[in-house]
Amino acid sequence: MKHRKVLQILLFVAVVTATSGCRIVWTDPPTPTPVPTATATATLSPTPTDTPTPVPTETLTPTITLVPTQSIEAIANAFMPVTEEKGVPEASAYDPTKIGIHPIIIISAEDQAVWNKRMPKPWLSMNVGQTELVGIVRINRVIMERRKINTLGFIYRIRTDTEVWLREAQTAKLIAYTIFEGDTPPPFNSWSRRATNSIGSPVSVEVVMYWLKEYVEK
Repeated sequence: MKHRKVLQILLFVAVVTATSGCRIVWTDPPTPTPVPTATATATLSPTPTDTPTPVPTETLTPTITLVPTQSIEAIANAFMPVTEEKGVPEASAYDPTKIGIHPIIIISAEDQAVWNKRMPKPWLSMNVGQTELVGIVRINRVIMERRKINTLGFIYRIRTDTEVWLREAQTAKLIAYTIFEGDTPPPFNSWSRRATNSIGSPVSVEVVMYWLKEYVEK
C-alpha cells in the first residue's frame, strides 16, 4: 500500500515535469500578407501618323450648249403644216400644267413679222425645237355696205375682223379659237367725189396678246 502511493507520487511529478517543459503558448494568428494589386498599365495612344494632304479635285465646268437661233420667217415657214392641221414632230410638246412661258410663233398672211415683233419678247420662240404653240391669224374683211359711184363702180364700208386659231406646235391640236370684230367703219360721205372705201380699224395687237396670255404664260 505504501509502495503504491510512492508510485502515484512519482507519476504525478513526471507528468508535472513533462507539462512544464512543453508549455503551450497561445499567439494571435499571423497577419496575412496582402496580395499585391495589379498596377494599371497606362493606355498608350497611337502615335499619330502624318495625315496625307487631300489631292484637290478638278472642278468640272459645265458645258453650255448654244441653242441656234432662227429667224422668224424660217420658224414660221417650218410650221406652215400646222395651218393645215399637221403637227411638226421637231417642236416641243405643250403641257398646259407646266409653270412658265410656252414659246409661240405667229403665222399670218398679213404683217406676220409685225405680229411676232409686237408680242412680249419672252414669248417669242427662238427656233423650231423650242416652239410649243402656233398662233394662226387671218384678217377677214366684212362688207357692211356697198354704194355705186356713177360710172366708177362701187365703194364699200368694210369692217376688219381678226380671226385667231391657237394650236399645239407638235400635234397641231386646236387649243382655242376666237374672232375679234374690228371697229364699225365710218358712214359714207354722200358729197364725196372720190371713189374710196370706208374701212374700220382692226382690233389692236395688244388685245389679241391679252387673249393669248392665258395659254402662253402659266
